[in-house]
Amino acid sequence: MGALNPAFLWALPIVVAAVLLLHLYGRTKPRSVLAFTNLRLIADILKDRQRGRRLQDIVLIGLRCLAVACVFAALARPYWHRVSGGGGGDPASASTLWVAVDLSYSMGYRDETSETLFDKSRAAAARLIEASRRAYPARTIGLVAFSDKVHEDLSVAPTKSFDALHDALARMSPVYAATDHRSWAVHVRDAGGPTAGVLVLSDLARHGFTNAGAVLADMPLPPAVVFVTGSLFDPVNKQVSMQSTVGERAVDIRIDCFGRVQRGTVPVRLLNADMQRVLATVNVPACGKMSLDAAVLSALQTGGVVAEIPADDLLYDDRAYLDIADTRSSAVMVIDGEPGRRLSESEGFLMRHAVDGLAQAPALTWLSQQQATALGREKRGLAWAKEIWLLNPQQLDADLVSSLRDFSAVTGNKLVVSLGAKADLGAIERITGVRLRMTDGQDVAGKVVVPEAGDWLGGIPVAALKDFELDKTAVHKAALLVDEPKAVWLRVLSAAGAVPLLAETRSRGARTFIFTSTLDDDWTNLPHKGFYVSLIKGLLREPALAAYASNVVLGETLIWNLPRSVAMGLQVACASGSSVPLSYKDGALSLGPFTEPGFCRVRSQVPRVAEFATLPQRVAVSLSADDPESDIKPARHEDIDGLLGKGVKWHSITASRCRQDPAQALTLLEAKDLMRPLLAIALFLLLCEALFVLWRAYK
Repeated sequence: MGALNPAFLWALPIVVAAVLLLHLYGRTKPRSVLAFTNLRLIADILKDRQRGRRLQDIVLIGLRCLAVACVFAALARPYWHRVSGGGGGDPASASTLWVAVDLSYSMGYRDETSETLFDKSRAAAARLIEASRRAYPARTIGLVAFSDKVHEDLSVAPTKSFDALHDALARMSPVYAATDHRSWAVHVRDAGGPTAGVLVLSDLARHGFTNAGAVLADMPLPPAVVFVTGSLFDPVNKQVSMQSTVGERAVDIRIDCFGRVQRGTVPVRLLNADMQRVLATVNVPACGKMSLDAAVLSALQTGGVVAEIPADDLLYDDRAYLDIADTRSSAVMVIDGEPGRRLSESEGFLMRHAVDGLAQAPALTWLSQQQATALGREKRGLAWAKEIWLLNPQQLDADLVSSLRDFSAVTGNKLVVSLGAKADLGAIERITGVRLRMTDGQDVAGKVVVPEAGDWLGGIPVAALKDFELDKTAVHKAALLVDEPKAVWLRVLSAAGAVPLLAETRSRGARTFIFTSTLDDDWTNLPHKGFYVSLIKGLLREPALAAYASNVVLGETLIWNLPRSVAMGLQVACASGSSVPLSYKDGALSLGPFTEPGFCRVRSQVPRVAEFATLPQRVAVSLSADDPESDIKPARHEDIDGLLGKGVKWHSITASRCRQDPAQALTLLEAKDLMRPLLAIALFLLLCEALFVLWRAYK
């Protein structure tokens, strides 16, 4: 017989005495009675009733004292030491004791002595191994290092070599991974053999028990489990994360708070990629977010940005990394082939209206087709432009066609073409290399649709486009693409099937978009539904170069569509020098999973590869903004029962107590917890007290 919190047993007599005194003090005091005339005749009756009331008071105070005593005895967490059991028979027999150590980064929480939960757990594990060696020499010990999986390189099969166990403990350290208690439970179950019990050294946070499954309950003799957890009272932690909006040159900084409620603002330092220079310091609301303004963003065009907050109880989530690759054109040339049309049907007019509503609008140069022709005859007349919009071009001059052809051959340029009834399809084919043909409209008439899911042009979520009632938009006339497009961003559901309305084509170098219809009322009602503004916004925000993701969440994989000649020559190395795994299949390069936060450099072993210039030079790896490891909210009993199974006995003990008396944790493997029975008895006594009070009031 023993108790994990014996201080409550020492306080038990004091609490019971206090309850007794409160009961006596609260008794109704009899008033002074003046005896005269007939009152003397009932004196004997009052004496008889007083005797019954004293007996009732004794019963009532007894129930109350017993109930309080059971509650405090339960808080002391008593246990009954069994001589044998624990799922492994005789504890001194040749069974295996499993020690599972949590390596997830939430174990990096520090207490007031700056000692982390992992440091406490590792010290407790060493003490437990030594205590087991002395108490049970015939017992083997298996060591399991786990986070979201079992780390085989740090785990040790059941052995009596204590040097191997201590060596593995010395090599352990927290990793950037989540907690999944199912991993060690499956490992112990699959190992088989007689098991003396499992000692799990973890923070016992709730996020580690989401993957339930009653794992150990399937074993013929389920072992007892003792959770050894670091005692961390009132933890305080803040997690910082960054996210950029594609093409908007805006960065959102978010701070999530865990533990004690925090108010005010948090200073966030923004540093360059090598963390040698502070770019800016901004104050972000605690437990809130903010978007950086243009003045701060001008200092962030360094490729990589690190956001750092002051150190708190957990250091692993105090930095966030972001790669800013703003490939949007800052100078856009618009060539309007039909500027004299009615304003309500003019691409130029509606484009001006759409651009006016953009917070980060590019610099636009508006030219008529005649002005563009004169400019095209000059040497390098269009060379300054990085993005050209060709609106309903008609009978293009040969010099302008030649200039536009040279423009479309340059990698990194962007060309947007919209068609009309008088569009010069031959000139467009010479410029873009894409063949088109006009129809009478019967083959393309139908409703406008967007992709089902994912991100649209410019990173606009497809879900945001549903508000424009695209089912009420209609296209009556459009051109047909003879060549297969590279990608389709808008389609028309017609009698002939899904016809491309806005397509990205396979041009020679420039990224080329073709809008196969025009804005005449007899062609389409698209702009009258409010969708045209989002169309213009998405096209302007879409980068000129093919978009390759350069920001990834820790543990995930990136996919880049690359030629094999480029993919096979790439190397991706992180700050620690470790290489990121690469694999190539079906025209796609898989990078990852990324297991280390920070910036990973992208290098090419093949010299002078033109496609490499379009790739990000670095990949920013950050923790997920919704990563649960930052929160160590304790697990509930039902969470633990859901993982282990209803028939598995488990206890918990603090790492500090385990370091002082490791034999107590070993004893708990053979013990029966009396806390729940005592709480049930206390509840029963309180119910009896309530019923007794009601009965006495009724009587």
